Amino acid sequence: MRTVYATVLSVHDANDVHAALDLVGRWITDWYARFRVNVDDVVAAIGEGEIDAMPMAGHRLVIRSLQTTERPNERVIDLRWSYPDQYDKSLGWYTNLTLYRTADRLDLALEVCVTGLSFKVAPANIKLGSPRLVRDISRLRSVYLAGRAYSKTPEVIQAPEVDDLVAELVLQQRAHPVVVVSRRTRQDAPLIDSSALAESLAGVAKVYELADKWAAYKLDELVGRELACFDGAIRIYWPGFTLTARPYAHPLWLAKSLSTDEMAARSQRQLCTAVFNAASFRFSEPQEITDFRRLADREERQSARQPAADAADVDKLLHDLYDMEERLKTAQADNDALREQVKRHEENIAALTSPGMWDAAPAVDEPAPGPEAVEEGEPVVTVAAAVRRAAEENDHLTFLQSAFSSAEDSPFRHPERALQALQAINEVAGVWQNSLKSKKSVGSLKDHFKKLGFTYADDVSQTSGNRYGDEYEAKDGGRTYDISPHITIGAKQADSCLSIHWAWDESTGKAVVAHVGRHKTNTSS
Repeated sequence: MRTVYATVLSVHDANDVHAALDLVGRWITDWYARFRVNVDDVVAAIGEGEIDAMPMAGHRLVIRSLQTTERPNERVIDLRWSYPDQYDKSLGWYTNLTLYRTADRLDLALEVCVTGLSFKVAPANIKLGSPRLVRDISRLRSVYLAGRAYSKTPEVIQAPEVDDLVAELVLQQRAHPVVVVSRRTRQDAPLIDSSALAESLAGVAKVYELADKWAAYKLDELVGRELACFDGAIRIYWPGFTLTARPYAHPLWLAKSLSTDEMAARSQRQLCTAVFNAASFRFSEPQEITDFRRLADREERQSARQPAADAADVDKLLHDLYDMEERLKTAQADNDALREQVKRHEENIAALTSPGMWDAAPAVDEPAPGPEAVEEGEPVVTVAAAVRRAAEENDHLTFLQSAFSSAEDSPFRHPERALQALQAINEVAGVWQNSLKSKKSVGSLKDHFKKLGFTYADDVSQTSGNRYGDEYEAKDGGRTYDISPHITIGAKQADSCLSIHWAWDESTGKAVVAHVGRHKTNTSS
């Protein structure tokens, strides 16, 4: 027997708890309704009572409830469901669901296993994915996965929100993988459906989609080129991720491996398989449930040791004897189940440590290229190259000679980010130009730049302007430009900091770029 899916979820809101319990019942009744089999009595046992039923040939549903006198407001419900595969009768499915009900929440521990029911040397063509129950419960508003609020709906991340995404990625308490889906730079569309991917990974991973190239550029800036996700790629960020992590430890599927529907489907299966295997291998029952089981077992044993009120009452003694026999049978069954669980874990370990296990979800086998702003033109290896490229390809920018000379002098180590910043200025300049023509306000330019992942300032401080005013002016062709508007990337040393200064020229409707290089002199310099 091998575990193929496992998760632990918590539901906190009282209304959501009732909804989750209802979903458990409907999960079973709807499944059997396809075969016109009524299992309402079985579902009723989820609320109260115990049952051992065989709804169909080869099927078995067992529900047991555990309660204690020491903690009367808590209860554990064990549901064990086994049945043959619908399409391959030589395979069987085993579902182990434990519900732990407390005064303020409901915990669900789910393990889905598959095993052979008869000897057959043939591949097991099973379709892996999250169970319907998990997908439905993940729609509730108060669901938690590994202690963190969770929703299976993909979250679209704009450039200003990438800082929060990175904060989640590096959070050491994070115990579930994060999957990031990026969009193609030119087409502004992902190569896979992030909603469908999130459905498949419900209960075991959180899916985010980068809203556009600007969000991808920001992620590249914050985590570094080799750990980023861009231009249609998808990536798994496992728990324990750091900004100095090995890139191959967090698998990346580049756009070229998603370029056709068939390749995209295969890559998505590889990604899901990697996550399911990790969840199955590391699954264990929450400690609180285990502790409650021990408490219930201890109370049961203490109750069994109580002497009959009247030793002469033979009927009472016989009743106790029969009861003890039943308890022994139950204990033996539990022991057999534990042995099976140990065997299953051993098989999982053997599978995960076998030589080709991780071939299904390979990391990239070569250093990932950076998220280039455009695919054609001069390679961007220096800031000067970035300026030349931008001058060739951006219609709303004009470059003064001082822009080229300052770029030649810049030791900034991330020239691709300089090109991305110039593209952002070009995009906002286009919006500004349209506003001049339509005579309608476009709102705050600062907000426009923020959406693209950059911090914009219209002016410099009054002190810097008074002291170093000449540095914030540019002369060309008899004209003097106020180049106070600027973007600064990074900080501190010249190789990690870049400033771009320009003027808004209303006569041409363009941004006149005068400086792309070292930070200009100010009161902090």
